[in-house]
Amino acid sequence: MTDLDAAEWQRRYEELLEHRQLLTVLLPQVRNASELAEAAQIVTAAVQTALRGEWCVLLTHDGRQVHASGYSGAPDEATVRDLQSEAAAGSSGTVPGPRWVSRSGESSRLVIPLVGDVPPTLFLVVGYPTATKVSQHALELAADFGRQAVLAYENARLALLLREQQAALDTACGLKTEFLAKVNHELRTPLNAVIGFSEALLAGIDGTLNEEQRESITYIHRGGVDLLQLVNDLLDLGKLEARQVDVCPVELGLSDLLPAVLETMRPLAAAKGLDLGLTINPALPPLCTDSRRLRQIVTNLVGNAIKFTARGQVWVTARPMDSGTWELSVADTGCGIPPNQLDVIFEEFIQVDGSSTRKEGGTGLGLPLTRKLAELLGGSVTVTSSVGTGSTFRVNLPIRYGDGMSVQARHNGGKVDG
Repeated sequence: MTDLDAAEWQRRYEELLEHRQLLTVLLPQVRNASELAEAAQIVTAAVQTALRGEWCVLLTHDGRQVHASGYSGAPDEATVRDLQSEAAAGSSGTVPGPRWVSRSGESSRLVIPLVGDVPPTLFLVVGYPTATKVSQHALELAADFGRQAVLAYENARLALLLREQQAALDTACGLKTEFLAKVNHELRTPLNAVIGFSEALLAGIDGTLNEEQRESITYIHRGGVDLLQLVNDLLDLGKLEARQVDVCPVELGLSDLLPAVLETMRPLAAAKGLDLGLTINPALPPLCTDSRRLRQIVTNLVGNAIKFTARGQVWVTARPMDSGTWELSVADTGCGIPPNQLDVIFEEFIQVDGSSTRKEGGTGLGLPLTRKLAELLGGSVTVTSSVGTGSTFRVNLPIRYGDGMSVQARHNGGKVDG
């Protein structure tokens, strides 16, 4: 190898090393850009520096027209218009690879077209003040750097697009919650009136009812209660999705809370001839959690178990677990859940039997609401089931709210104004 060859190899190595160092700095800067124009400016500045150009322009072809998305240096307006016209013509068919374009003794430019499977097509153009003739190696190296830079820009564009879509979703979710809150208020007043008057009639406040009248008013009362519960579930679900539910942890003992909740469910179990039982491990210490949300979880799971159990029992168990957590399980001897349905039962409005001939009513909101409430309290819900034998739902929660939760989980769960 001659001295000239060694010098050339050294120059190429140093040039490659410089490009890699620039990319190391460029990529995180583009990734953290808050606006797409900022990302384009970072990319063009880096390419201009790396390729030692007088200016650099990033052109974007969206399938209809070409936009100058970013500049570095000072290309004149006429040059930019020429570049846009050339890019529009070039992107209509097969775009050639990176190329140098020289204008007899005046100037030259490096054009790096990058054609993806779908629009937008991107072009990097680097301008030089004099006609330049470079080696194929230099051209390939420049093109490689340009591709890496534009890839970073594309990633930034997609990330910003996702942020915008997330912001739009958050806004829509907030509007939905506001709408549900207003509807909830408008529906609660007449529903409470229907429930109250039907209870008064059933109590005989206006005289004794015959069997047919009592049956009809019982249906009215039951329908009002069910509809009110649906309204409440919808509102709670909307607030949870919008992270507008406060967690109010208090010291409580399950030996008081669980029997009280089960006592309200006992008439439902008795009406179907079911045994409703409870076991609390005496080693379970007092809890520090939101009693209202915990009551909702227990009520939803026990009510769901009673609904889908025709005979046998529903059994509630509470026991301490490892790492400062405890487990609430609700086991039934009901119809069970097919294996292919276990992943979807926690989705909103999804039911195992969604046909018009299903035996049990409901909207499919109970389990999704239960899962979100458990997550709100820093826990999780799992289920095991066997068709024809029954199901067991397990809720794992921290004994003290906040213990063992990540900062993000506390942020998601702890913000509420419910």
